[in-house]
Amino acid sequence: MSTTFGGCPAIEIATDLARAGREQILIADPNLTALPAELAALSNVSLCDTLEAVRRADIVALLVAHSRFRKIPREDLLGRVVIDVTG
Repeated sequence: MSTTFGGCPAIEIATDLARAGREQILIADPNLTALPAELAALSNVSLCDTLEAVRRADIVALLVAHSRFRKIPREDLLGRVVIDVTG
């Protein structure tokens, strides 16, 4: 993908979170086939399928209103902290 992600709020948030701690950051974005360079350079960040990321996560942050995210089964979100800034 040739798109540049500079200035993209979701990428900036993910990058800041990854740099701030040692937690594993799982990125799920149906439009990405590879991580942007700024995230790929971080050892605690990986690109995952949406359901895999949700099922592996303790905290799910929905930062972009992709229609795929609206199809996440509710039962997969149970027991997880969900932060939805998309409305």
